[in-house]
Amino acid sequence: MSSTLGVSRPDQASYMLRAAVGDAGRAYKRQLLDLLDLQAGQTVLDVGCGPGTDLPALAERVGDRGTVIGVDRDPAMLARARERTNDLHRVEIREGDVHALPVEPGTVDRAKTDRVLMHVADPAEALAQLHRATRPGARIGLAEPDWDTLIVDAEDLETSRAFTRYTAAEVVCHATVGRSLARLAEQAGFCCGGCARHDTGLP
Repeated sequence: MSSTLGVSRPDQASYMLRAAVGDAGRAYKRQLLDLLDLQAGQTVLDVGCGPGTDLPALAERVGDRGTVIGVDRDPAMLARARERTNDLHRVEIREGDVHALPVEPGTVDRAKTDRVLMHVADPAEALAQLHRATRPGARIGLAEPDWDTLIVDAEDLETSRAFTRYTAAEVVCHATVGRSLARLAEQAGFCCGGCARHDTGLP
């Protein structure tokens, strides 16, 4: 088991699944899926699907005529995702990298990434790949934190600030990607609503 700051970390897949069922996790995930405006029969892509946390909910919303594609590069995560969706025949689990998505161009109606871009080598290229995969009129949902503005309630202010600095500098690759999502999506070819090509679903 790996550790951070000398403290053992839980299995990553188990942690992600537990976090998703907490009150805060359920609330923001429900909001993200609502903003995607999923319709029956659509093809939806979950980039960085992890242990398949959101795949059952996506499958429920697109129905028996829809298709859900979960992509991740971690074999352990993919194994957990397959376990969670074993009886959902419209869910496809594919091993692949966000920089070279294993999806045919222009075939996806809806797509999402959730706390993925902060870890990848090149968020701009990942979004370009997402743009390539989506069809005209597609909608994407992007959810990323801004770790540079993390505030921890601690009696020792210096320790709190040190934890934020450590997280931003050492734990994630792109600590400020959350504040850059709209700009990066627009540079990838998406727009923030109303254009003829794509709709990011961003506010």
